[in-house]
Amino acid sequence: MSTFVKLIKEICEEKGITCTGFSGDWAFLLTKEDKKAFIFGYQFGLDLASQAAVCKDKAIAADMMKHLGIPCVPHTCFMSPAHPEYIFGESGYYADMIALLKKYKKVVCKDNQGTGGHLVFVAQTQKELEYAAHCIYAEAPSMCIAPYVPIRDELRCIMLDGKPAVVFRKCRPQLIGDGEHSVQELLAMKVAEDPAFADRLLSGETVSYDFEHGDKKHKKGAYVPKKGETYVLSWKHNLGQGAAPEILYSFDHLKIHVPNEDLDAVSKSIELAKQVTDAFKLRFVSCDVIRTFDDHYMILEVNNGVMMENLASYNDAYYKLAKKIYTKAIEKSLKA
Repeated sequence: MSTFVKLIKEICEEKGITCTGFSGDWAFLLTKEDKKAFIFGYQFGLDLASQAAVCKDKAIAADMMKHLGIPCVPHTCFMSPAHPEYIFGESGYYADMIALLKKYKKVVCKDNQGTGGHLVFVAQTQKELEYAAHCIYAEAPSMCIAPYVPIRDELRCIMLDGKPAVVFRKCRPQLIGDGEHSVQELLAMKVAEDPAFADRLLSGETVSYDFEHGDKKHKKGAYVPKKGETYVLSWKHNLGQGAAPEILYSFDHLKIHVPNEDLDAVSKSIELAKQVTDAFKLRFVSCDVIRTFDDHYMILEVNNGVMMENLASYNDAYYKLAKKIYTKAIEKSLKA
């Protein structure tokens, strides 16, 4: 136990404060009565720096959400072997990584502090896991591993002072089958009639024809989707990786016609995002909420940096909405 950790724990014990450590006591949640505070590294919760740092670290944010009872996708952090001073014990981390792969069967590997879908990989074998780790550690000091969860919908809730500013679905690039043409043929026809569709595909790192699609496994471009069948081209939901935004709610009531099923999804997503903003004391944040095929809702990630470039670039109406939200945030920050 380091001297710093010893000091923190002694103080909390003396003051009747519940102290919960995460990631080898690199972060702490302090609780007394109905009040919460955070310490991240050497940053104390006297300003927003510690809350922001917690959100930036996917593994610590997930651990804290789990501790607070907020449904979320678990993330486990592994430091790069290039930083042995931050690796606990002498055995290293690769055995633990392989153990997670065996436990979950299929995992997602990410830069632990990354954004935008960059350096994100799916792994089902040790070979794929090692490749992902090699790519991530070449650019990042830490990697996190999460179970692969088949996602029916991913919604982004942008919250401002505890209220939703906008909720939108991230629609992955997809094709509609006609029962006659293969995926490759449908893709060629789609690109010919809609050049913007090609632009969205090219903005992503890859287009994958081979991944879990609900309870089905589709094989490559020769697959012929049934008439009316939706065939999704990529497993990633990132707007910067080819997905398109579909706004389901906005604070200024942008002209939206939302089916009842989507209204329920919006309501449940906002409820989870509100739990996050309350727990982490965040004023301006985006929460990615996933809906599984068995209708469970979980927080996937929390981002204290609210990025709306891709949303604003989609069309003029979305640009104006993003501008209104950023305007309100700037005005509030100046009054703080």
